[in-house]
Amino acid sequence: MDHFQRLTNLRLDRKASKERTREHTRELFESIHALSKMGMKNAQVARELGIHRHTVEKYLALKTLPQRRRPAGRRGCIMGQYMHGVRVVSATKSKGEDLARRSGRGRAWVS
Repeated sequence: MDHFQRLTNLRLDRKASKERTREHTRELFESIHALSKMGMKNAQVARELGIHRHTVEKYLALKTLPQRRRPAGRRGCIMGQYMHGVRVVSATKSKGEDLARRSGRGRAWVS
């Protein structure tokens, strides 16, 4: 099996794994709500399902199945939101000149 074929198989396995996780989450969500409607306390529901009671409380607070927090795909650089400021500083001749420009003062005192 060549390298490309192995990568393709990994991608398919990852996709199947995500689907299994989503299905498990849906089943857990429905089970928590069903047991709660039967009159079980949160701690009893947690013991019955083998999960933490805080998870039960979190799922009961939600009216619909939880969705992904961030979109799929590449996240990007952690420093992405700060890169504009870094480029501004690096584009100037010195940090002192950049500070003077930002503060509106003519000349900056640089030690």
